Amino acid sequence: MTKLVLRFIAYGVIVIPLFLLVGLEGYYRILLPKQLPAVSAEPIPTQVRDALWLGCGAKRKHDLHPLFPFIISLFFPQNRPDELLLSRIARIHIGRLQQEGKLPHEKNLKFQLREAAVSTWISRHWTADQAVDTYGSLVWMGSGHRGLQAAARNLFEEKLDNLSHSQVVLLMAMMRSPRSYDPACHPEQALNARNHFLQKMKEAALLDDEELERAISMPLGVSSACEQSK
Repeated sequence: MTKLVLRFIAYGVIVIPLFLLVGLEGYYRILLPKQLPAVSAEPIPTQVRDALWLGCGAKRKHDLHPLFPFIISLFFPQNRPDELLLSRIARIHIGRLQQEGKLPHEKNLKFQLREAAVSTWISRHWTADQAVDTYGSLVWMGSGHRGLQAAARNLFEEKLDNLSHSQVVLLMAMMRSPRSYDPACHPEQALNARNHFLQKMKEAALLDDEELERAISMPLGVSSACEQSK
């Protein structure tokens, strides 16, 4: 009798967690929207990728860690730079679908579960470069512009590939708060934010002393006018 009980306990220890994992994976698939995020077709320069990773807390380029099983993304959200990046992409994508009426506006818990599901899907299907490029094309930059390419054209009348270190870093600073760090409307705040991020790039060995000094000495050099009052 004792052996039989122990055998049932042993089976339970193995089988019950497996059933839970299978159930969670099934729920993950239910949470996924019909329209999944698409990879950006427009790659971004290496220096911009490095700066984006730094903005997510990474000192150098990271790989994506596929989230297996789905439960990992529920209990350990945003504990690595790659997961922070994934959650940002997922949040933007879900918000777009809600605005288009393709998803209902959900309360916090359901929204967080769906965000975790989309983040998990991205981690399993995209590379790190694809994630960074896509985030760079989706991020809100203020003044009616979405994506770094659009912001570069608006602020500097240049393509992203042609920007200097100081110009790229200004875009990174604006991503944190497009309104507060809009260089056309708040040049002093934008300059301070840019220089602070440049220092972080130096500490992360993404810039040397000469590049840092040259970048800090550069003016903001924006060509757009303040549009916040519109």
